[in-house]
Amino acid sequence: MLLAAAAVTCGFGAAEAQESASPATGLCGQPAALTAQSLSFDKQPEDVTGAFVQLRRNEPRYIELGITAPVALTMLADSGSVDTTLILFGDKGQIVASDDDGGGDTNARIVSRLQPGNYCLQVDTVVNFAETDAVVPVSITPAPPPDACIRTAGEPVEIKAGSDEIITSDQLSAKASIALNVAAGTGVRIEARSPIFDTYLTLEDGIGQVISEDDDGGGDTNSKLELAPVSTDGSYCVNLTSLDESGGIYALSIIPITETSVPAASE
Repeated sequence: MLLAAAAVTCGFGAAEAQESASPATGLCGQPAALTAQSLSFDKQPEDVTGAFVQLRRNEPRYIELGITAPVALTMLADSGSVDTTLILFGDKGQIVASDDDGGGDTNARIVSRLQPGNYCLQVDTVVNFAETDAVVPVSITPAPPPDACIRTAGEPVEIKAGSDEIITSDQLSAKASIALNVAAGTGVRIEARSPIFDTYLTLEDGIGQVISEDDDGGGDTNSKLELAPVSTDGSYCVNLTSLDESGGIYALSIIPITETSVPAASE
């Protein structure tokens, strides 16, 4: 019996030794050696935080995020001399969000609502570099970001059941934006038309996330997208731009729709 007990003890010790010899991993399963910094958030941040991430040997680096209360964050990698990419992973390794040039030029940006849990922000570059290291500033700030449609569009238009259709017509120079406060039980159908340029529509939510976009869904080079009736009141914002960066006259329609406008799902 003593011999058997000793054998079991030795077996456990060997397994424990093998486990301790294996490489340590971070919150999302990444090699711990690639973790650049660990940050925690127990409420919506008010200030800028982040890290200077040093990329070397063509390997990505990770910023661990421990979230203990719901937050909305803007994560920006300033490219500098390299084209940066960002991927946000959950603690099981699933991709939550990713971006290449969403921050303008070659900067990467992710805007996301995060529920409590552990996340890892992977910082990398599009093109491998072997001759030199790169230091990438990564900032984490409250969402929406300063250039979000909801911040630049002016006073929002109230959309609820029975609201009139909104039709605007003007000359497009860079973009046209309309902020919307959409009441529960109501949605919108958005249509953009132009005989001059190829229209492109994007719809952002209240933190600046693009939740829908369309190029030619309205036929020819016209755009159309739809926000299904929402279950709770919410803020949204419509951006109209030109796909070929030209401009000209356009007509933009925002049509309220109700729950009865959406076909019932087949059973």
